[in-house]
Amino acid sequence: MGRVDDRRRDGAAKERYRIIGTLGTGGMAVVLDALDLVGARRVALKFARTPDAGAFARARLEYEAEAMRRAADRRICVAYGVETCEGWPCLVMERLIGRTLQAKLDAHPLDPREVADVAIEIAGALAAVHRVGLVHHDVKPANVFVTATGRIKLLDFGLATRRGAFPMQSGSGRRTGRPSVLGTTNYIAPERILRQPADPRSDLFSLGAVIYEMAAGRPPFAGASTAEAIMNVLEKDPPPIDCLQSPAGRALDRVIRKLLAKDPDRRYQTAGELTKALRQVPQDRARAATHTTVRRSLQMRGVRHESVHTSCHVH
Repeated sequence: MGRVDDRRRDGAAKERYRIIGTLGTGGMAVVLDALDLVGARRVALKFARTPDAGAFARARLEYEAEAMRRAADRRICVAYGVETCEGWPCLVMERLIGRTLQAKLDAHPLDPREVADVAIEIAGALAAVHRVGLVHHDVKPANVFVTATGRIKLLDFGLATRRGAFPMQSGSGRRTGRPSVLGTTNYIAPERILRQPADPRSDLFSLGAVIYEMAAGRPPFAGASTAEAIMNVLEKDPPPIDCLQSPAGRALDRVIRKLLAKDPDRRYQTAGELTKALRQVPQDRARAATHTTVRRSLQMRGVRHESVHTSCHVH
């Protein structure tokens, strides 16, 4: 991938795309900001970071593009196709303006209302993915984008597989012929660690971990090492979140606990079922608002009340 980076310094591609800068870099890919000189539009170009970035890299990018097209939904990043830029295959995608959910959470946790709203949108994206028989396999805050207008977009279908299949890549990106566990440790479902076939409910577990982090400000199964985090996913329940004590917060906590069940049969079984549960949280919000109005009325009349803590902590 270094050769791509070297060429990027020239500031322009001699073909269709003019490279402007870097949008993001991960273990398996780099995403560049570019201008499409033919379409007269800004795009994002995803290049595979693999030592064999040739025919196999192109095939994998084409598979990813096809997965994104099949699952097409307003909450999923648009893939335009796979092209060649300066001799390297790349996935051409819509250029989004905003920041990842991870960047948003790095600033502060979200309140229960915003958590539920974001989660409903992610669940909607997953419903579209699962509807066409795919499993995303890498739902995490870094793969959720919040646009400047507040819309949610699910990113990165690089690990997506068919339902019931095994991921067939090693960490190097080479096909190994045997199942291997890919994903991000803090968000991966127990059954994926145990190398069971792809199951849409694994994506829902990952979304549960994302919802937990949105509310608590930290992942539910974080450990001092990868091995500790894996053991936490397999054996431990996440710490309670102190700030989920309002009616809305308690409703959200119930959703999180069900999503993070170790046994897939005890979770929500579909993204649609999850969405229905998340839509119950606004009803709790209304009761919370009524409670707040009554409490303020009592304050105005000089009635003593308990202090309300708005900061969020995990035990």
